[in-house]
Amino acid sequence: MILGAGFSKPAGGPLLGDLLSESFVSRSMANPEALSALVGLLAERKEQPGTTVTTVEDLFTEIWREARTGGSLLWNERSWPADELLAEISKHLASVCGNIRLRRSSRLWKLYTDFLDAVLRQSRSLKLITFNYDLLQEQLLDDLRVRFDYAADDMVEFDDDDRRRRLRRSGAQVSVLKLHGSANWGICRGCRKASDVNQVTAFEKPYVPIRRRGCPLCRERYLESGIIPPILGKAGESRHMTPIWLSARKALKRAREIIIIGYSLPQSDAEALSLFREIEAPWKRPRITVVCGPKGAPASYRQVLERFVDTGQYFEDFAST
Repeated sequence: MILGAGFSKPAGGPLLGDLLSESFVSRSMANPEALSALVGLLAERKEQPGTTVTTVEDLFTEIWREARTGGSLLWNERSWPADELLAEISKHLASVCGNIRLRRSSRLWKLYTDFLDAVLRQSRSLKLITFNYDLLQEQLLDDLRVRFDYAADDMVEFDDDDRRRRLRRSGAQVSVLKLHGSANWGICRGCRKASDVNQVTAFEKPYVPIRRRGCPLCRERYLESGIIPPILGKAGESRHMTPIWLSARKALKRAREIIIIGYSLPQSDAEALSLFREIEAPWKRPRITVVCGPKGAPASYRQVLERFVDTGQYFEDFAST
């Protein structure tokens, strides 16, 4: 399964355009002044004639590019260092997306768990490829008592001792491939004890680096947020994500059936388009189902997929059938 924001939306998750809305800003743990600056910068740029910054993704990309060169952005007569704004964006995303939760006694929770349980029963080997930061899929798998990993044992280490022991004893039943990072990940960049440049620690709860945690492996550095913000051309920030993207490509090459839920496949996301091209090859034709709402799959799907079933349904309707 490939999951986008539309999968978590019924549980209260934000779509891309919602990230700087009043509703989500009000529940954020990021610096309120920085959030006000982000909201103001987006509104200001939308009003400029001939601007290319019209979405949250456009603004975050501008900030990321400025941060790469030590630049800053001016808002309300204050100069904001771009790297400071970028850090606050990660805190905002981790806190907002990490706190998506459903009551386990609710009808919607049962809809999610029944759907996932049915998929698990019909699948020999399930991979969950997700573009989301939230922990909804992890909560569902825990509720079903299904062991999961993040498919990069030498890179992602669980902080919880019991979870680590269970995985080492019995192995994972499902791999969750989080292509843009996760609200519960902390990264030690350049960790001396890791097998690669970066080491990721997966916590049981969201990791919002306000009270920073030290790397449990090297004990020399503080952990940074394990989230890659929604920006155009994410490759520059995704070096530590390479093993997970490789695992996703391998899974799609082998897949017999693929269900895509709530992902818009934006034409601006070259990495995602490249990933989707792994789905179809001359020697195999997997069964593909796309669940993107009543308007159907965006036109970008036709660019990379030759044949698929477009349900024209929201996730809740699809899961109920």
